[in-house]
Amino acid sequence: MSEDTYEARRTRISGMLRPDTVFVLPSEVDMARWMIYGESDTRSSPSTPKISQERAQQIADGCIHPQTHESIFTPLRLSWILPANVIVTTVMVGASATGSYAAIGASQWLNQTYNVSHYYANRNSSNASSDLDLAMAYFGATSASVVGAAAIEKFARASKYRIITAMLPMTIPTMVSNHANSTFLKSSPRLQVPFYMATLCAVIQATTPWTLGLFKQHTSVKVEFLEEELQEHRLKNGKMAEVRGGRRERLIVGTQF
Repeated sequence: MSEDTYEARRTRISGMLRPDTVFVLPSEVDMARWMIYGESDTRSSPSTPKISQERAQQIADGCIHPQTHESIFTPLRLSWILPANVIVTTVMVGASATGSYAAIGASQWLNQTYNVSHYYANRNSSNASSDLDLAMAYFGATSASVVGAAAIEKFARASKYRIITAMLPMTIPTMVSNHANSTFLKSSPRLQVPFYMATLCAVIQATTPWTLGLFKQHTSVKVEFLEEELQEHRLKNGKMAEVRGGRRERLIVGTQF
């Protein structure tokens, strides 16, 4: 699908976040891989009934790594942003309510572990990172998160300005839930938390495509902006070679020149 316009990118992300993509079957993923990339986990074409081309593209975008063409581990797929964040957020809120530093630290560790795992599973595989780089990034992210949460817990609760720390979460779910709690849910306190979680899910599902749609998954650069020694590299068919790599290393991908 084209990523030239913001609306096209938003529509693409919306398809990747469809609820029915959360529990897509392995056979459907294999079928999508066959239809989009011409590859399959089996030696021959999948025998399951074909799905529509549009559906195959949605599954491929949300469940298959675009470079390696391998299936992404289910909880780390983009379609799992909603259920995973709801679970992690619930754990973090519950830990904060206890006031226990151990519980808060554990919940922050869980949050950052999921984030690091998610980004690693959906990473740009053309720029390989060493195990040391990954370990340092993971340690830095989890340590900063745990220390920051512990500091907020210690100083914010004792401050008369502690309401400031809650400004970020005071968005649509909170306002809608507060209104509901003071009106039609006033006589049903047991439904207040489920209603809040449902509102939170709806907001995440609705707003995530608008946010992620700001960024392109694939982009291009004009030839004149490349290094001089790379500007003339062309394939036998006359097309420019695909250049991958970081600052220290360049790899030109394609057929022979």
